[in-house]
Amino acid sequence: MRIFKYWQRARGEVLIDGKEKSISCYGGSNHSESDALADGHRRLEAVKRRIAGIDKERPPDYEGDIREELIESIGSEDAITRNRYGAEVLNSTSCVFVDIDEPVFRLWQIFRRFRSTAQKKQAILEFLERRLRKPDLNGFGIRIYETHNGVRLLLTGKAMNPRSPESRKLLRSFNADFLYATLCRKQNCYRARLTPKPHRIKMKPIRLKYPYEENDRERIDAWVGEYNSRCEAFATCRLVKKAGVDFDSLAVRCHDGRTKAQSNLPLA
Repeated sequence: MRIFKYWQRARGEVLIDGKEKSISCYGGSNHSESDALADGHRRLEAVKRRIAGIDKERPPDYEGDIREELIESIGSEDAITRNRYGAEVLNSTSCVFVDIDEPVFRLWQIFRRFRSTAQKKQAILEFLERRLRKPDLNGFGIRIYETHNGVRLLLTGKAMNPRSPESRKLLRSFNADFLYATLCRKQNCYRARLTPKPHRIKMKPIRLKYPYEENDRERIDAWVGEYNSRCEAFATCRLVKKAGVDFDSLAVRCHDGRTKAQSNLPLA
């Protein structure tokens, strides 16, 4: 995961169709701003080489930046960031997260329609009951949560490289959102929202671009203060069931604590 405490933008010039163009790349570091700038220049040079045709493709170990405010690191495999609309997100390589908003139907259920979100959630849970019997989930610790619009699945206890064919197959088997599955591969981690979407708790929207401009700090801090206060009355998901291996970790405890998964608060 490319999640860092410090971000710096490296700028340079490149020839495109015989014309000089200005380009820039962000670099990151957990040590210092100078290290972040050096990382930015390394990435900038790699872009220049691709534009010049020297390198035809990105290196196989390339990872997309998660350029979000780092709120807390949880060991070496997990980190909490604030996403572009202000919610806290757990970025993880120790756990697999899948939010399921639509069930996978059997052939005779294809034209099934739901009268309510509760009916849809029940259909997803029925699908999961069948899916959890498959042998590829042996050895996992499995937690199932109700969310505002569907169901969240958390798998723990076994390493699952987000970029592996096995991960791609697993996410597809749970009907994971295509964009989410793509980002897992690109960013080399799984992600789970920990706090409510702002509009669900009647918060004015905000759009964040990190690193923040200094003159935006006061406005952002004020918004986050109000957001955190309103979040106290809501949960993001609710634990429904545990299955498989009884596995616990810092990341799991953090997820359940911050989402208020064992409370009876309304979901948002």
